[in-house]
Amino acid sequence: MGEADPAPPPTIPPLRLVEQGVLGFVVFCGMLGALALSLKGMPPFPQRLWIVSLAVWVVGGFQPDLGNAQPTWFFFGLLMAQCGSILRYIAM
Repeated sequence: MGEADPAPPPTIPPLRLVEQGVLGFVVFCGMLGALALSLKGMPPFPQRLWIVSLAVWVVGGFQPDLGNAQPTWFFFGLLMAQCGSILRYIAM
């Protein structure tokens, strides 16, 4: 007779994939790669300073809680702002 319709497959919102899935990991790794490449155009002293700062961030990132998420984005923003200002200054 009438078979029951199978339940629809569970859907995953795209935002959830970006925040916690493989896609989010790929985007985050791409952003870290862009940060690393932007360090190439910096003078030696600020370049070493930011490399050490990124190494400290990596060690601090191994904490089990996610209480350091907001400082992470602030830190990345500072790095990109300094890289941009130095490259603009060099271009003048």
